[in-house]
Amino acid sequence: MGAFAASIFVGIWTVWIYRATHDMPFGEGEGEDGHLQHHSCRMMIKWAAWMGLFVAELWFGLYWILTQALRGTLFIALPSRIGSSLIR
Repeated sequence: MGAFAASIFVGIWTVWIYRATHDMPFGEGEGEDGHLQHHSCRMMIKWAAWMGLFVAELWFGLYWILTQALRGTLFIALPSRIGSSLIR
């Protein structure tokens, strides 16, 4: 794995670690009377955007890791007897 691929791998893992260790930066808060406030339309849009980005990051990370794993040689090329006999 080259330096570029390693840096992408580290970047993906840091995003995943951040997402796993931090909650959404918004949520139901307590109002002045101590009761929980209801979700507003703006809160639902923020939640949908946060979840959409999370799924996109997860999908990209898994896709990238799988494509890197499959980039290696999947078969061993053996010399052909026919080709070597014609070169004499």
